[in-house]
Amino acid sequence: MPEELTADLPVYPQTLRNVSVRARVPFAEVPAVQAGIETCRQAPAGRGRVIVRYSGTELLARVMVEAENPDDVQRHGDRLEELIRKHLGA
Repeated sequence: MPEELTADLPVYPQTLRNVSVRARVPFAEVPAVQAGIETCRQAPAGRGRVIVRYSGTELLARVMVEAENPDDVQRHGDRLEELIRKHLGA
């Protein structure tokens, strides 16, 4: 029965990244990071998702990228990790 509920749910490639940060500065206060997040969120056009948040227990930004195309997953994950390291990294 549960299989019937998820039968039409697409499963896309995904990457999860943990990026060490100096402090939990709101992403909206770092224009380059915020712009990168928004660009990556728009890219899958409804066929994936991007979630960027801070860990509640460690000085880490957690980046999850999921998309239909594995190359897009890698490219967006790399881009967000690079931006966070450059602007917020420990």
